[in-house]
Amino acid sequence: MLKAQSAAQFFKALGISLLAGSVAAAVLPFSAHSADMAKEGTDSSTNTWMMTSPVSPIKVGDHTVGTYEISGIRHVDNRDAMMSNMSLRCLGIHEIAGTGPEREHGSCVYTDNDGDQIMSTFERKTESGGTETLVAGTGKFTSISGTAEWTVLQFPLKAEDKLLRGVVGEKVHWKLQ
Repeated sequence: MLKAQSAAQFFKALGISLLAGSVAAAVLPFSAHSADMAKEGTDSSTNTWMMTSPVSPIKVGDHTVGTYEISGIRHVDNRDAMMSNMSLRCLGIHEIAGTGPEREHGSCVYTDNDGDQIMSTFERKTESGGTETLVAGTGKFTSISGTAEWTVLQFPLKAEDKLLRGVVGEKVHWKLQ
């Protein structure tokens, strides 16, 4: 079992990284008009998420590891952008080892209304944000690549059901090959 202080530290860091996953959602650009779609761009989004799996970290000595899953929505800030709202699902891992730096990373999948998907990987770089890399896509996103930076806007959000929730802002630079 984690001590109260260790558990609080773990969940604080976890919440930040979960936001990353939400942020990851921001990396998903475009709507359904593939013939008219731009081939490159920069877009901003707001991602809201909720943890959908329980977190049961494991601890051995001064090493703590926890996994999580989040689900949410990626909303494009600019309504004129060639993007649509997308669902997001992220799997992540958070690790604390002694006095070393906390580490957090994972992968996200964003799905648009046509069923086309983008996969990304993310890594928390600071307590308030991190980076994301677009690594694969299907349909109109097949040849997508790009990078994103995300920032935690609000965490945690309070809710009656006690599930962790957060909001992340993201700016993504994308390109279709």
